[in-house]
Amino acid sequence: MGQTLARSEQAAELATLRKQFFEMGEVPEKGLPEPVIRSWRRCRRDGLDARMMQRIDNVSRCEFSVARERSGLLLSHASGVMEHLYEQIRSSGSMVVLADADGLILHALGDPGFVDRAGRVALQPGADWSERQRGTNAVGSALVERRPVEIFGAEHYLERNGILTCSAAPIFDPRGEMLGVLDISGDHRSYQPHTLGLARVGVRLLERSLFESEHARHVLFAFHSRPEGVGGLQEGLLAVSGDGEIVGADRQARALLGIADAHRGGFGGFGNLFRSSFGAAMDRAARDPMGVLELELRSGGAVFARPRVSLAWYAAANPVRNAPRASRRGGGEA
Repeated sequence: MGQTLARSEQAAELATLRKQFFEMGEVPEKGLPEPVIRSWRRCRRDGLDARMMQRIDNVSRCEFSVARERSGLLLSHASGVMEHLYEQIRSSGSMVVLADADGLILHALGDPGFVDRAGRVALQPGADWSERQRGTNAVGSALVERRPVEIFGAEHYLERNGILTCSAAPIFDPRGEMLGVLDISGDHRSYQPHTLGLARVGVRLLERSLFESEHARHVLFAFHSRPEGVGGLQEGLLAVSGDGEIVGADRQARALLGIADAHRGGFGGFGNLFRSSFGAAMDRAARDPMGVLELELRSGGAVFARPRVSLAWYAAANPVRNAPRASRRGGGEA
C-alpha cells in the first residue's frame, strides 16, 4: 500500500513538473534528475513535439541487416549476457534491449506480455530510439550522456512513452569507443530500484568479454586495490604483451589507476607503471599460480593482482616449441 501511494505521489509530482516545463516554459529547479532536465532541453531545442502520436517507421529489413552485421562482434558477446540478465528479471513484466551506437535496437528479449505492450510504442528490434527520434529515453539519453541513465514513466519526453520505465548503461569497446547501450525496460507501475544496477553489471560482463577476446594473445593482469577484490566484478584488467608492454586497460582498470577515459595513447612498459618488472612479476606468479601478487605502483601505493594467460598466449610466446615437427626440421621428411 505504501509503495503504491509513493508511486502515485511521484506520478502527481511529475505531472506538475511536466506542466511547468511544457506549458509554462519554465525549467524545474528541483524534482527532476539533471540528465532528464538536460535531455528535455535538447529535445525542445530540436523541435520535438511531446504530444506526437504518429508512429515512426522502423528501418527497412535491408538496413536492419546491415546494422546487425556492422555490430556482429557486439551481438555475439551480448547474447549470453542478455540471457543471463533476462533470467534475473523473468516474469517481472520486463525486457532486455541491446541498441547500437546510433540508438537502433538490434536485439531484445523479455516477457511476452510486456513485449507486446512495448511493441505498441515500437520498443522493438529495428526501431530507432535515439533522442532525436524518441525524445528523452534511457537508450538515447545514455548515448548522449555517455553514462548510465534511468528514465521513469513521465520523465520520458514523449507522452506516449510514459508507460515505460527504462534503465540503460552505455557499452564501450577496449579502446573507449562507444559501441551501444544495454537497457532493461518495464512497465512504469512495476519499477524495481535495482534494475539500473543490473544493467551496469551486464555491461561490465559484456565489456570484460570483449576485452578478453581482443587481448587473448596477451597476459591479462586482473587487479584491485584490495586482495579480496581480485576475481570480482570490480577488478580491473591490464593486457600486457610478451615483451612487457601494456597494450590495453579496461574501463575499471582506468578508474582504479586514475587514467582518464579519454586517454588514447600508449601505456608504456610494465615497469613504467609498477616498481616490479614484467619478468619478475611473472616469475613470482609461476611460483604460486593461485596466489595474489602485491605490486607497488611507481606513483605510490600498491595493487593486488593475478596474471592470467591463455593457450593463445602460450602459442604466441613459444612459436618454435608449438610449431609442427616437420616445420621445425625445416621441411618434410625426404
